[in-house]
Amino acid sequence: MTASDLAVSFRDGDAPRALADRPLAFAHRHAGGWTLNLAGAGPTEHPTFDAVADTVVRATRVRRLLIVWPGPDAS
Repeated sequence: MTASDLAVSFRDGDAPRALADRPLAFAHRHAGGWTLNLAGAGPTEHPTFDAVADTVVRATRVRRLLIVWPGPDAS
C-alpha cells in the first residue's frame, strides 16, 4: 500500500456493540478508485466512496453503517 491507499471496514450501526464488531465489508482505496470486498460476493470496483457505501447498504439492507477508519487521527 502507498501513502494514498486507505482501507476501511463497514459494520452494522444498529447492532448491539458486541455484534457490531463483525465487519460486513471492507473497502480499499487506490489510484483507480475503491475495491469493495463484501461477504459472499467477489470484489467489485467503484469510482467513489459514496458508491461503495451505497453498494454495502443495498447488499446487506443495513440502513445505518458504522464506518471504521484506520489510524490514530481517524474520526
